[in-house]
Amino acid sequence: MPVRNDILAERRFWATLYGGAFGQIGDPPEAKVVYSLLGVEEQSVIGWYREVTGWYPGIFEKSDGYSEDPAEVQVPLAGADLRVEFHPGDWYWFLRRRDRTEAMLANIGPHWRLPGLRLQEAADLAAAANAASWTATLLLLPVVWLTAGDNADAAGSMAETAWLASGLLSSSPAREMAAFWAKAVEGGRAYRWRKLPNVGWVCEAEWSTRSQARPLNEVTLINQQIDAANRPQNDSTDSTPR
Repeated sequence: MPVRNDILAERRFWATLYGGAFGQIGDPPEAKVVYSLLGVEEQSVIGWYREVTGWYPGIFEKSDGYSEDPAEVQVPLAGADLRVEFHPGDWYWFLRRRDRTEAMLANIGPHWRLPGLRLQEAADLAAAANAASWTATLLLLPVVWLTAGDNADAAGSMAETAWLASGLLSSSPAREMAAFWAKAVEGGRAYRWRKLPNVGWVCEAEWSTRSQARPLNEVTLINQQIDAANRPQNDSTDSTPR
């Protein structure tokens, strides 16, 4: 799979991500608002994304929108790599440890599985990215739903800070983009998280990869990946979900 970290500086990449139905709850995002804030044209975004993902007429009929060799971006964290893989139809978020153990956090698109992370987990993972903190933040926020106890203002500030650090937006549009995201994921408050012994965090949302209805061994693996991603590779402490 080609690693395309060069496109992290491309406004059309972020326009595609944040202009899509990343919340999957409530009203669909208004893509034109995102395009306007990022200063890109809709047709330019569509054409660029089709080229990057290998889209061709009939791909949804032939392969359900999946590419055989999808492009991806990678961000190194303390003890794992964040991978975001994008196809013409779906985007997938993975955490891959140094031993190559991998788990899927979430995906967005026709086969969506959300939410993938709690807000605090996204903040912790972004902090573990060190110099790439803003990149990790902006990549992770679309798979977060705000839930009970989350402060919407604090969440918005986190998003705004990341947009400003990216250099892609100035103060006013950064604030608007942050508010746009926070509003889109507010509906997640109806789905709570709880912590199970020896498993870690599980979500009430049936669509989540960490749903309490999913096999607990699968949920445990994802929780272990998240925990490992926050710790340096040479940290030999126990990886039981916290």
